[in-house]
Amino acid sequence: MNILMVNPTHPATPHISAVRAWRFAQCLAGFGHRVVLLTGDRGAANTVLPSSADHAWREPLVLACHMGASPRGAHLPSVARKAKTAWRMLTRGGAEAEWVRAAEAAAKALAPVFVPDVLWTTFGQMEAVIVTRRVARRIQKPWVLDIKDNWELYVPRGLRRLMAWRVRGFGASTSNAERTRELAEKWLGTDARVIYSGVDDCYFAPSHVPATDRFVINLVGSLYFPDLLEGLLRGIRVWYVQLTAGQQSRVCLRHIGAQGDLVHELCARTVPGLAVEAPGYVSPSEMARLCQQAGINVYIHHSANFHHKLLELLACNRPVMAFPGESRESIDLAATAGATFFVPSTPNEVAGTFEVLSRSFFELRPPAPSPAAAQLTCYAWANQTRQLETVLAETGKKL
Repeated sequence: MNILMVNPTHPATPHISAVRAWRFAQCLAGFGHRVVLLTGDRGAANTVLPSSADHAWREPLVLACHMGASPRGAHLPSVARKAKTAWRMLTRGGAEAEWVRAAEAAAKALAPVFVPDVLWTTFGQMEAVIVTRRVARRIQKPWVLDIKDNWELYVPRGLRRLMAWRVRGFGASTSNAERTRELAEKWLGTDARVIYSGVDDCYFAPSHVPATDRFVINLVGSLYFPDLLEGLLRGIRVWYVQLTAGQQSRVCLRHIGAQGDLVHELCARTVPGLAVEAPGYVSPSEMARLCQQAGINVYIHHSANFHHKLLELLACNRPVMAFPGESRESIDLAATAGATFFVPSTPNEVAGTFEVLSRSFFELRPPAPSPAAAQLTCYAWANQTRQLETVLAETGKKL
């Protein structure tokens, strides 16, 4: 198949919004399809794009279009900022109007040498959906709408039905979780097929033995709300202050993500003396290594989202904690895999969990690995992409 995939976030961008479209594109190209990823140029400094004529199609052709300056408005009061967002979405499809124009022009220029059999886009930015729909209508080809983000979180109240009407016409839909599937059914009237974002092969590699000299608590990904982080740290403090000085010196909190300054600040105030590391945004292979060596991997739960990182962390064969709690979907995924998964809802429950886990560590008993990795290979990128391939093939036959 010839497949045009649309996502404004360039694959070189160190952010989760770049991952889903790019990894699906890579796997589809590896399966033998001709794939073009229509994207933005922000974060793509010094990228040289090959021409379609001499492109090696075992990799996707990346067609990066100008995005202009970053949208302004962060200085505005909350009400004004929301009003501006709603107006831009209503009149231009979103804040990236310049990219919308550039992407449509690029798709038109590509037409003489590449005609897609089917188009695919993922909703996280409405601009991607607007572009895909317009291009598909112009060339009379079917398209697939992927919902990877919460429609109610990213579309302002009052515009949700209207924007659903404006993006009508897709031939099939997919989602990255049951939660997003339910919202797609509610607002878009579609029964999306759940296709999870995949897990990189490095997470399934033989696990690194956890370090015996330190009890490392990995705090992974976005922290969302400072008050939730403070609640987690209060629980850690209840446990930490009961340790001996020698035990305390062997405990480390490591934040794998982009909010190291916040972690340092709140930890210094809430758990004085606790060692903190903040390597920042790391590669998948480095994240797998760090998480396979941890005493426990922890993340903050955002009730409006499905946390794709859960599958990656479960594959690392170490205990995982979500605070404060998790969805039934995530709990069921962990249970099916036989993983060690904690979902404390209060600081005292956090403290109790750490007390049980660290007792084995300080008594020098080898930590028992979770058996989850062997049960999670169905979520590898290649296996999830095969499901998407089926949807694309079926949709491509509709016109």
